[in-house]
Amino acid sequence: MSLFSRQKQGILKELLGEKRLGVAVGWMETLGIAAILTGSLGGTWLFDRFTSGSGGSGGNPWTGALWTVGILGFGSLAALTVFQPVARTRSISREPFRPRLFWQHVTDLGRLWRERPLRLAVVGTPDPFKGE
Repeated sequence: MSLFSRQKQGILKELLGEKRLGVAVGWMETLGIAAILTGSLGGTWLFDRFTSGSGGSGGNPWTGALWTVGILGFGSLAALTVFQPVARTRSISREPFRPRLFWQHVTDLGRLWRERPLRLAVVGTPDPFKGE
């Protein structure tokens, strides 16, 4: 569903443990889809309301877009504020970030795409013709 779904699942495992992971991932995915639908439908409704003249913008699409972005942005900041008390996960590595770490990441990705078993593990698509 999202770009960082696997990372979020790993963090959930650290916060909740293995026994409650399935339920937590289910809630995470459900709420993620609900947020996408709410943002899409709510943004469309807000934009329509503010560009139809009934929202006070007089039908100006730029003003309608500004109000829509402002309201949805405020909602995003509210969600960010709600989740601030969540305990931070401790770092496994004590090594500080350095630019060479980025290049190490690039070479690791190259190795990942060259080696088929690693590539399939990341993509999550086994080869149906080989029974893997």
